[in-house]
Amino acid sequence: MADVDMSLEEGHPDDMRGEQLDGAPEPMQAKGKDKDKDKDQNQRRSALAYRTWIRSLQAKLLALAPEGSSAKTDGSDTQRRGKLLQELEDAYREASQTVVLSEQEWQLLLNIHVLRRVRLGRPLSPAELEETVGLHERATTESVGVHVTLYAALVSLLVGLHGRYAGLAGLGTSQALLDEDGLDGSSAAATYEVALPWTGCGGCGLLQSIPGAYAPESIALLAPTASQAEEANLQQAFDDRLGEDAIRAALRTACSRCAGHVPESHKVWHFLKKFELTHLQADPSPERTQGVQEVFLARLKIPHQKIDETFQSFSSFVTRWLPASDYETTMASANRSYAPAKQALAGHHRYEDALQGPNGTYYLGAASAWATYLSTYTNARPTHPKAKGRSSAPTSDATDPETVLVLFERCLAIFGLPLTTLEQEFLTAPPHAAYEADRKKREKAMSREDREQLSQLDTSRWKQAESVWEDLGSFLATAPPSYQTLLLSTLNKAIRAVPGSGLLIALLMRSLAMLRRPKDETEQIFNSGLANDVCAERGTESLVSLLVGRVDIEREYCAVAFLEQLQEERKHEADQGDEAMTLDMDTAHAQLANSEAHWAEVYAILEYALSILDNHISAPAPKGKGKRGEEHSDVHRQPDSDLTLQRYITAWAERLGAAGASLVEPMWESTLASQGGVNIRVWQEAANFFARKGDVQRARTLFKQASGRRFPTRATGGNAQAGTDGMQALLQAKTALLQDWVTFEHSWGSSKDVQYAISRSKAETAKLWEAYYQRYTSHAVQQAPSAADCDGHVAGQDAVMDSTEASTTHVDTTSAVTHRAAGKRKADEDEEEDGTSTNGRDVSLSFATGKKGRPDDSQQEQSSGKRDREHSSVVVANMPPDATQAEVRALFNRCGHIQTLSGPIVLSDGRSAAVVEFANRSAVTGALTRNGKSIRADVEEDISVFLGHDCTLYVTNFPEETTDGDIRERFGKYGPIFSVRWPSKKFSEKRRFVYVQYANPEAAKAALVENGVKLSETTKLVVALSDPDRKKKRSDAQANLKELYITGLPRVATVAEEVRALFEQYGTVDDLRIPTAKEKDSRALEGQIQGIAFVDMHTDLEAQRAMRELNSTTYRGKVLSVTLAAPRGASHVKAPPSHYERGAGGAQKARSVIVRGLPLDAQEGLIQQTLDLALGTPGGGSVKGIEWTPGEDGKGLARVELRDAAVAGKLLLLPDVAYDGKHPLSIVPLGTRGGAVEPRGRGQQSEGGSQGTTTTGGESSTMLLPRAARTGLGRGRGRGGLGFARPSAPRVPSGSTASHGNGSGGDSMDVDAPAAASAGVGAGEGGQTVKRGQDDFRAMLRGNRG
Repeated sequence: MADVDMSLEEGHPDDMRGEQLDGAPEPMQAKGKDKDKDKDQNQRRSALAYRTWIRSLQAKLLALAPEGSSAKTDGSDTQRRGKLLQELEDAYREASQTVVLSEQEWQLLLNIHVLRRVRLGRPLSPAELEETVGLHERATTESVGVHVTLYAALVSLLVGLHGRYAGLAGLGTSQALLDEDGLDGSSAAATYEVALPWTGCGGCGLLQSIPGAYAPESIALLAPTASQAEEANLQQAFDDRLGEDAIRAALRTACSRCAGHVPESHKVWHFLKKFELTHLQADPSPERTQGVQEVFLARLKIPHQKIDETFQSFSSFVTRWLPASDYETTMASANRSYAPAKQALAGHHRYEDALQGPNGTYYLGAASAWATYLSTYTNARPTHPKAKGRSSAPTSDATDPETVLVLFERCLAIFGLPLTTLEQEFLTAPPHAAYEADRKKREKAMSREDREQLSQLDTSRWKQAESVWEDLGSFLATAPPSYQTLLLSTLNKAIRAVPGSGLLIALLMRSLAMLRRPKDETEQIFNSGLANDVCAERGTESLVSLLVGRVDIEREYCAVAFLEQLQEERKHEADQGDEAMTLDMDTAHAQLANSEAHWAEVYAILEYALSILDNHISAPAPKGKGKRGEEHSDVHRQPDSDLTLQRYITAWAERLGAAGASLVEPMWESTLASQGGVNIRVWQEAANFFARKGDVQRARTLFKQASGRRFPTRATGGNAQAGTDGMQALLQAKTALLQDWVTFEHSWGSSKDVQYAISRSKAETAKLWEAYYQRYTSHAVQQAPSAADCDGHVAGQDAVMDSTEASTTHVDTTSAVTHRAAGKRKADEDEEEDGTSTNGRDVSLSFATGKKGRPDDSQQEQSSGKRDREHSSVVVANMPPDATQAEVRALFNRCGHIQTLSGPIVLSDGRSAAVVEFANRSAVTGALTRNGKSIRADVEEDISVFLGHDCTLYVTNFPEETTDGDIRERFGKYGPIFSVRWPSKKFSEKRRFVYVQYANPEAAKAALVENGVKLSETTKLVVALSDPDRKKKRSDAQANLKELYITGLPRVATVAEEVRALFEQYGTVDDLRIPTAKEKDSRALEGQIQGIAFVDMHTDLEAQRAMRELNSTTYRGKVLSVTLAAPRGASHVKAPPSHYERGAGGAQKARSVIVRGLPLDAQEGLIQQTLDLALGTPGGGSVKGIEWTPGEDGKGLARVELRDAAVAGKLLLLPDVAYDGKHPLSIVPLGTRGGAVEPRGRGQQSEGGSQGTTTTGGESSTMLLPRAARTGLGRGRGRGGLGFARPSAPRVPSGSTASHGNGSGGDSMDVDAPAAASAGVGAGEGGQTVKRGQDDFRAMLRGNRG
């Protein structure tokens, strides 16, 4: 891609057909057969050429002097600008005839068109008006997906022009147009320009409150007034387009098309509502009032984001325009429509929230959320009346195809148009000269690996788009018959949006055959996919899909002809008195092989398809670059590993019997010769074919040869995980072949043959398992940084090294929080421990769930374990102190997709810094080129960009009482520190290491002098650079793979001997542990066997064999569960869930609290330090575990488990606990269902009528609360706590300064001792009662009560 010289001096794509753009499109004016033949080829190959041509025109416009400048006075720039604007509009129009334009491109085309019309300074003629409106209508129908901005442009144009034509002041200004629905005010009437940044030409303002909609003032001159039209004798012509009835019909059509767009449809409906109300105000007739009422009632039936505002607007309408006596009946009638829609909206909200990005916008990372949303509504079915409400989809939408269609259209708007990386860059930033020079420089600096990664990313987008379209096509194919016309138009748009997709072309062909369209039409579509290797360029998979589709339609048309033949025969038999049987297409397909002629037709097409595939595979790969500058890859010409066509033709031939089977025998021999060395499935399919054919000896020979043959793994990448995945696929494939061999011998072989197959199968399986686990353990073992080796073995070091080195970037940013849909934070270290990443790229939609033969890149990336954060992050330093995230993103967006962005934050040197993590490590190459650049064009301040891991230190082996402040004080003297990252405390409070990230590598290297510093007699500090390329295996990692956890054992005294004998069948048992019940376990007697065991096998391979053979087997009437035990040093009990289930351990709840008020960048390690310090245990020991949930700044919370209930109670009573000294914390008990106990407000009563506290989990609780906050003293008299005395005097009236602990005047703990009490605790001078409050009680707990 980078080798294509996209010079912005290039002109029309017709002039770009040389070496650089090999195969650019022919001129659009070309006529004749060749143009039709190459149509699909052109739409694929010309997309980049057209966008390059358009960009060159934009660059020329931006190079002119700004409008209004006095640089030139001869008007030459004005004339040239007008000519270039016309050329740019023509270029967009021409491109729209060949390629599919994106939403942004349509917006630019519309705005440039309107801008040129506005600059004419006169009203449009009827023909010009028709052209302008027609272009806007084309944008809404030809764009991929439903884009509210394009519909807003259309309806705002119609309403604005109509307001001018009809003389309606309420539609003529932005302020008047937006004075309802909360859109009033100057900010709502503010405008922005779309074309100005890209062309340097302004004058077509759009409304900021409704993106895409024209401000009425900017288009007022385009329409004549009614009197002007009448004077010119053109009133009828303008009435046809701008008359009230015409506008009403157009507005209703637009609203109906995007009515199902739940979050944004109100932006389009607003114009219809304003149009109707303005006409009603001008002509308040009963008929018009009734029409407006019907418009409102229809809208209230549709779930939409602003439904409450719509209901309120309707209420205002009824109040103003209907008799007061009709208000209640009218609103009651409206509520019958409003209530179900409101309920349906609640069902949508649970999915809509997951689609929103950091700023409330949709983002590409929400693919998995879209998958859930679509599958819920696509799979919804009508429910039984008694089962109403059980469906996950709203009842009103359960069977409505329109709702599903709009959801698909919205999804297509994001994923349906797979632009390449370069095309996306063309739509990201205007082509200013400086930017273009920098872009070309980056392209030349790209390595081959970078190009390949970008190509893979483009392919991933392409497959994702293909899958969305496929799911939509499949849905329409099963929808009611009224949607069949929509099916064809949708698939025609799909093959334009995703050119070269054999899957979509095949789906279109099958749909045409299903609708009984002429066969010539389907063949023409097939030939367009074959022409000039349109599908073959996308790879063997796409070509095979196309060829299979061709065979399917041939079979369908043959079945139709055969059915007609059968019907004729049955009709003749019926005329003769014979009973006629019912015939349908199922019967025709079942008996199709009985017709030799039709069987031969299908077989001939199969042979033809197979010959095309063979030619594709055997043809040499083209030399040089591809049509878009990409490197040609041999992957596109690899054989079909699934043998789809071979299996298809075999199944069809076998329907004819032995004669047919003999026809395909040479094919299998040929396939064995060509693919037998690399594809184990060839042997399996060929052997099974010969077995079905009855050639036992040939089948047995193939099984034997394949069982001992070594096959390469199908690893498509060079990393270790790809090799492991390939090994696993080979293991599964060969296991299937060996199983088929054993089954074959059971049917055809002697006892000796059967036994031989079984023994060979076990031996080969053992070899495969051993090879697999050798590779697996070399990749999957958890690792620790080798930096610890720099000072030998230090006291306490081995324990620390059990922790895995985490990433060097801080991910607690707004964008990172958004991607955690469950609201549950997993620290980087925990992600690496369990081998998964919660921040990995989202999987594709419902269509990308691992369909056979459809590899999914995103799933492969997820399965590869952790994300490569260390290599994908850069530190951006030396920025101005007021630098913003938007400026950082603008500087690095063009380098690649930004996964997370931390900062900017102001450091100790007065400059700000940030950490940018990219989704792909290839982006770092481009990011490093930003070093020495300025973040602002008007300020010459060079920034610094460094690799993240070069600036990061791994520090460990410090005392347990070390705090964040201690680390910053010790290491801050070497340079400005960006962040200090502590390990997660979710599972263990003993993890003792930290990452110190500086703003530059020099400071990190200087701080290495701290390595080996003796902090105590037994402790030396370990400091090393974080190096992701050098890892040290954990000493106990292999042990984790050998330890098995067994449940379901009998509780008998001899179980130990039995378990050992059971597992020794599969290897040597090194150790066996069978836990017994402890004294504190109330569920069993002390010493009783618990029915579980831990078995340590001698090797991990023996452990895997035992687990595979014994898991889920029955032993002594009980089902055994055999799994790998939890890692050494970790608890075998699973981590606590995000919320405590009903019935969970009460002791754990009693010692747990909820901490609120945490900042967005809180760390679990620092939360522990804060609480330990407040509890007087700075060295730790009070906090057992922390689970932090991020939220908006100051709204994060954490679930903290303390050492025991007493410590929890002490923490609840501590005043003024603050995180980092800036964020006051609110600490409340954990409720009975895992929620936080919240004190009720004064006077607020619970459902039972008592005052007290409530639990967010849904139950009231008084656990660990001061007595004054409780509703009472319990049953009977109750006993007070320490310092409590039952008052004998009357209650203090409300309003008095003192209140009783069990009164209702407040939540204080103040109590009064009896007046007759002698001098003692609670008595003051003169016998007066000394009041003790909550602060005194806290002081007593701290041991310094005064």
